[in-house]
Amino acid sequence: MKKALLAVLLAVGCIAQVEAKTINLGAVSDSAPSMFFDAFKSSKSISDVVSFRLTSFADISGGFLSAGIKNFTLSLVSKSFSFSETISGGIGSGSYSFANLAPGVYKFDITGLTGRRGGAYLSAFNVVPAVPEADTWLMIVIGVGLVGLQLRRKQKGIERGPLAGSMAA
Repeated sequence: MKKALLAVLLAVGCIAQVEAKTINLGAVSDSAPSMFFDAFKSSKSISDVVSFRLTSFADISGGFLSAGIKNFTLSLVSKSFSFSETISGGIGSGSYSFANLAPGVYKFDITGLTGRRGGAYLSAFNVVPAVPEADTWLMIVIGVGLVGLQLRRKQKGIERGPLAGSMAA
């Protein structure tokens, strides 16, 4: 019985090899698109991790393409949220977009299963620095103006003194 169980485990291990790759993109910026990919020659279970670091608040948008990978899943994971996109067929593509990501380390978890002929995936994304909207800038300017007006009124009141208006009468 033990020999039969061992033979089954060895056969399963040879048929479905696990491919785990770690890719570190380092600090990504808005100067050039960031890209990652991997290719496989035979039947494998994929479990790749791609990590990157944002140095300031930013938006990320990108896309991916997979071929020959069943149940291809691309997940963006951080401390505060997780996103997952799954393709169930052999060839697929998709896109993703995230707004107002805080500075820190993020990672893409990539999983799937290739067929006998293997498979591949490719993803590229752009980092865009987060910029306040026009209405936000307008509110900032109005707020600074109101604070300046209040300080001016207060300064005039200090120069005249508290009883300056009542002595004139």
